[in-house]
Amino acid sequence: MESPSTFAPAPVSFRSRWLRIGLGVALCIPLLIVSSLLWLPTVLSYEIVSDRLAIYARAGLISHSRTVFLATIDEARPVRLAAGGIRVAGTGMPGFCAGRFHYPQLGSVWQATSCVADVVMLRVRGEDRLFLVSPAERFAFMDALRSRTPSTFPPASAGKWPLWWRLLLPLLGLLPIPILVLFLVGPARLGYRVDGGVLEVRTWLRRIRIPLQGARARRHHASRGWRLFGVRLPGYSAGWFRLDGKTTRVYATGRDGVLIEGRQRLFVTPADSDAFLGALAEAGATVDR
Repeated sequence: MESPSTFAPAPVSFRSRWLRIGLGVALCIPLLIVSSLLWLPTVLSYEIVSDRLAIYARAGLISHSRTVFLATIDEARPVRLAAGGIRVAGTGMPGFCAGRFHYPQLGSVWQATSCVADVVMLRVRGEDRLFLVSPAERFAFMDALRSRTPSTFPPASAGKWPLWWRLLLPLLGLLPIPILVLFLVGPARLGYRVDGGVLEVRTWLRRIRIPLQGARARRHHASRGWRLFGVRLPGYSAGWFRLDGKTTRVYATGRDGVLIEGRQRLFVTPADSDAFLGALAEAGATVDR
C-alpha cells in the first residue's frame, strides 16, 4: 500500500489575500456594531445643567446624544403619539428609540425616547425638526425646564424584549466571530491528502473523502461558473458550483488545477500538480497527462 501523500493548495496571490481580509473586516464592522447593541448597556437619560439640556442616548457603540440650550426651547408640551410612526434613520429596539422618525401628526422629528406613546415635544429654535423625549415624570421635567432647575430624569419605563429574543440575541451577537474565522482562517485550512485509494479534502469544518477507484483525472482550467451552495471568496472557493456547465464540487484557490471525474465531479488546485496526479495514479485513478 502506498504511503499517504499530503498536498498544499496553490498559493493565493497577494492581492486576493488582502482583498479577502479587507472584505472580512468590512463585513464584520456592521456586525460588530449590531452586536454592541445586544451586549453593551443602553443609556437613556435627560439632565438639566445650568443653561442647557443634555440628552444622553447611547445603544452599544451608537450614540445619539444631543445638547440643547434652554434659551432656544420655544415650546415644551406633552404629546401622545399616534400609531403609524416609522423610523427613518437611527436605532429602534424595545425600550430605545433614537434618531430620525416620522409620525403622521408631527411629521419628521428627532427623538430619544423609550419608545412610549406619552412623550414631551420640544420645539427648538434653529432646528428643522421637533425633538421628542420621554422622561418618567413629564410634568416635573417641563417645570424644571422652565425654572432651569438642575435635575436628572430617567426615561419612562417601556416594554422588554420577548423572552425568545432575549435568548436568541446573545447568539446573534457572536456572529462576527465565525465570519472572521471563515474569511481569515478558513482558506488556510484547505489541504489535500491521498491515502488508500481515497482523496481526502480538508476544509475549515470537515474532511471530504472521494473514492479514486475508476475515476479519471486531468489538468484543467475551470470556467468561473456560479455557486450553488458553499463559499466563494477572493482566492478561495469551497462547495458545490456549476462549473463548465456541470455540477462540480470545488475546493480551490484559483482556476488552474486538477479535475477529477468519477462518482462525483471534483475540482482542486494543488500547488504541485505533477506530484498530485502521480499520487492519484498510484491510488487507482486514470490520469490523462
